[in-house]
Amino acid sequence: MSTQTINDLVSRELLAWNEGRLEVIDEIYAPTFINRYTGETPAVLKQKIADVRVAFPDVHITIDAQVAEGDMVVSRWTAHGTQQGAFMGAPATHKHMEQTGITMLRVENGKIVEGWSRADELGLLQQLGLLPAMTG
Repeated sequence: MSTQTINDLVSRELLAWNEGRLEVIDEIYAPTFINRYTGETPAVLKQKIADVRVAFPDVHITIDAQVAEGDMVVSRWTAHGTQQGAFMGAPATHKHMEQTGITMLRVENGKIVEGWSRADELGLLQQLGLLPAMTG
């Protein structure tokens, strides 16, 4: 599989996050996909995206850097949005957030089959005022 094809899969995933097009997940993820860090399956991922888009209807994710080699692609990304709905049991704060993260995906037969991802969850919760900011 070409590097361009692998990069295109990641670009297509952004349609789900940025536009709410959840059907894209079924198109680009294998039914057996598993995120090795979070345990997410395609169904869990679709629910997560739907929940995030309720809490942050203006969420927008951009790819800041991306490297593909062989059957793997690693993306460093940034998400922006304003909390306008409930998030993790907390009511809307109407605060803007910026979250960064890194995702590594493995592709097989044109589908994403395995992943590893980490995001700055602590920073997100602090920006929303849901956790106190750490002080020196």
